[in-house]
Amino acid sequence: MKPDKEIPTGFGSTTSKADLTNKVKEICNITGIVGMSAAVVHEGEVVWEESIGYSDLEEKCKATSLTMYPIGALSQSFTAAVVAQMSHRNILRYDDKVSHHLRGFLHPDADFSDNTTIADLLGHRTGLQAAESVLTEYGGRVSLLENEIIRAYHSLKRVAEPRSRFIHGAINYTLLGEIVHKYCPEGYDRYLRTNILRPLGMPCTCNVYTDRGGYGSHYSKLYHVGRRGEQLLSQRVDSLDAVLAPDLPALKPDIRYSNDNFEALVSYCKEKRLKRLQRLSSDKWNMTEQNRLDRHNFNTYREQQAAAEEIICLHKATMPNAARGMLSNVDALIKYCIGLNKAADKSWDPAPDDRGYKRAFPDVDLLFSPLQSMEGVPNEDKIKNTCSYAAGWATTTLPGRLEGLGANSKLIPMPMIGLGQTKATKVYWNQGVHCGSNCFVALVPETKSAVIVLTNTRTANDAADWIGQLLLQTLLGGDLNLFSVQMSMANAHKQHEDLVTSFNFVRGNDFWAFCSRPLEQYMGVYSNESDNRKTLIVWPETYEGVRPFVDKTPGQGEERTIRTGMTVQFANGMKKFILRHLYNDTFSWYSDWDGMVAGDKPTGYPPHYYVLHFHPDKYGGDSIKAVTWTHDPEMPEKGQRYYRSV
Repeated sequence: MKPDKEIPTGFGSTTSKADLTNKVKEICNITGIVGMSAAVVHEGEVVWEESIGYSDLEEKCKATSLTMYPIGALSQSFTAAVVAQMSHRNILRYDDKVSHHLRGFLHPDADFSDNTTIADLLGHRTGLQAAESVLTEYGGRVSLLENEIIRAYHSLKRVAEPRSRFIHGAINYTLLGEIVHKYCPEGYDRYLRTNILRPLGMPCTCNVYTDRGGYGSHYSKLYHVGRRGEQLLSQRVDSLDAVLAPDLPALKPDIRYSNDNFEALVSYCKEKRLKRLQRLSSDKWNMTEQNRLDRHNFNTYREQQAAAEEIICLHKATMPNAARGMLSNVDALIKYCIGLNKAADKSWDPAPDDRGYKRAFPDVDLLFSPLQSMEGVPNEDKIKNTCSYAAGWATTTLPGRLEGLGANSKLIPMPMIGLGQTKATKVYWNQGVHCGSNCFVALVPETKSAVIVLTNTRTANDAADWIGQLLLQTLLGGDLNLFSVQMSMANAHKQHEDLVTSFNFVRGNDFWAFCSRPLEQYMGVYSNESDNRKTLIVWPETYEGVRPFVDKTPGQGEERTIRTGMTVQFANGMKKFILRHLYNDTFSWYSDWDGMVAGDKPTGYPPHYYVLHFHPDKYGGDSIKAVTWTHDPEMPEKGQRYYRSV
């Protein structure tokens, strides 16, 4: 049953529930949210709770308080709670070196000792680049195999001195999940369920990929908002040729991708190709087609495409994720927030049947004590910092701004929270910002208050954050100007237009007119030079059946010519992006607004983020041997090099 009280504020007045609901609906209308669920808790009681829109727009299934949403980086707060438990039980300590708990963590080729501690991972203060574009897949989940985590961590470049800057990287919490796993014979997921979720009464909160099937219609679909405000359902389609290379795991369960058995996959693809070409040889036209395909090295294209299918399918079924891989609903997160607020109140004397939060959070100070300033200031001055990061929670001293996480603070200046009130001095908060996991949770322990927002839609800005700030402002006695929401939308779209202009796409539809190199020289699978992890797949743009090219019908007596395009696909996502020739061996994979958001690739990055520089063999010859991609804005413009492996 929904609460029937008006909402108290920090000024001793109240706010109408209906007025607040209307403001939230207005933000949903401005940003294009398909479905959301939200709640406000004050003095330990729910004072406002609403679900707006649809969890499934096509089937007209309405969102409810039971609707399950991916919660993105908010998953890290659960991992931090597990680590804090283990620290309280003296299984590990925050100042322990990671190498003390993970065998093989020390890099054998490093020139210096790695002094990374558990606290460094918890506070995102390692000084290493985030590299989210190459380490995370659809929905922001870390796409690493268990045996790749440490190697991938050591492939990251250092961009700051340790403990000098806050650089949010999901791989930090993936490593923490591995440490927990080492001491838990039952595994990370079961430990979390037994020691955090069950004591708090949260049985439905779960891992996205291992448990979501049990929630049926309660699981929300994920949506995107197009450039003109229309809804775009997530594009999760197989772009491969189902005739020649259907889903490999279904046909060949014994073939699993790794750097060691990749040749087995290639051999399988060659076998499929030969059988297909034998069937084509029954008539003259098909024999000509066979010769044409052989002449253009069709087997290489097909192997690349099938290899990409295998890589991507495997990334969809990786290990349980401690960084961004959880699902929950608003009812469960209400219990979570109430439990945290009770744990933070040292004077609380729970009844015997109300001690679950004590078991879940035996020492809440381990979660809320600041570890790193979010403004790049050394920790010695952390008391004066407006924003800092603790274990899974950002901290803002009131009055202050909630910035440093998410997209909004990169678009416009954030509003001041908590002006004019004296009841609260700090807000603890976190949010998910990837597609379909846009959420916002804030805690105000001094007033036993919380704000929870879950959404299923990726918009131009972080709409969940704006709704959360509206609810928090209301609770603390302030107001949010909805003009800020409109401005952030406008600035996001302006960044898109500026990027299109910066690439100077003025050559019409034929972007290959100035490209002198045959396109097949670019096509291949490119791997990270540091850990040999396959990252980029470049292949033909379109094909039908066994015809990988789009042919223009030649006139009488004209030489047969082949016209085709080229796309890039990243190993952690199914979406393909058309490559547009810029100059020499340089291409852009930037798409229109709809194509970028539907492909779960960010907009608003510097132009060089969307550029691929191909490099010929330095020892001579015409073939391309490597490609450079500046996938992390923290890195210099020269980017990171990937070498052709197939």
